[in-house]
Amino acid sequence: MHHASTHPISRILLLLLCMAALGACHQHTGAVVPVTMDSPEPATMFVGEGRLSHPAEFVELTVTVHSECYPTPIEAVQAADSTVSKVMQLLSAKLDPNNSKDGVFASGGYTEPYSRYGRRNGESVLVCGGTFQKTATIVMKTSKVDTFPKDFAEIQNIVLTTMQNTADPNVAQGVTYATLGTPDPQLYYETRELLEQKALADALENARQKFEATAQVACGNTSHRILKFTEPSPDAGRPIGYAAASPADASGGAAVGFDDIWINKLLNVYFLIEDDCLK
Repeated sequence: MHHASTHPISRILLLLLCMAALGACHQHTGAVVPVTMDSPEPATMFVGEGRLSHPAEFVELTVTVHSECYPTPIEAVQAADSTVSKVMQLLSAKLDPNNSKDGVFASGGYTEPYSRYGRRNGESVLVCGGTFQKTATIVMKTSKVDTFPKDFAEIQNIVLTTMQNTADPNVAQGVTYATLGTPDPQLYYETRELLEQKALADALENARQKFEATAQVACGNTSHRILKFTEPSPDAGRPIGYAAASPADASGGAAVGFDDIWINKLLNVYFLIEDDCLK
């Protein structure tokens, strides 16, 4: 898309229509007011885009373990740690032993006072006041992207059926359960950096092509040079992964599949026109 802050785009469209209908027409009349930057030199700005895709290199999955309504902090810790150990064993079995970047990592979480309310006879009542809870987080990073849908179905089946809160919410008793996050496909840092560098180079070239095509129509061969280029936003072009749900399999868990991860870079490129055509 052509962004020339103060160059009326209608003049360019008029030129194209004239050339198509009549084969020739006089150059546009009237001065085109260029963009003025910090320097006194006139410039015109085009937005260049570079867009690349790459298959996901690993998948990150988060499992959170909750222990609630335990009478003492140590009991909450012991209950949580026991479930964390089971989850880590389950996830570790799904890793590639030959890839040093694969791993399962657990943060110790925190223990704090806890209270839970329930309903009795249509009224809200305190069920387990003065108790304790612990929350722990487990992160799995696996490069087995191709087999992840099958692995995830098994993880879902185990975590969501055997590690769930089945206690009566109106009964003051300790309970421990696990919840699953959404699988997050990602790229390794080195790959992302290379793709972003290539996308930036493509964005610069894309802006140059847009400028040259426009200048060719308006002025013929016009000499120019790039004054500067900037990214519109520091967050532009960060990789985004998309997880698409597939129909449920026979085990009752939903499988997942991943689109490629896209890298998108935008550049505002300012050109100095070294010609009297647009003056």
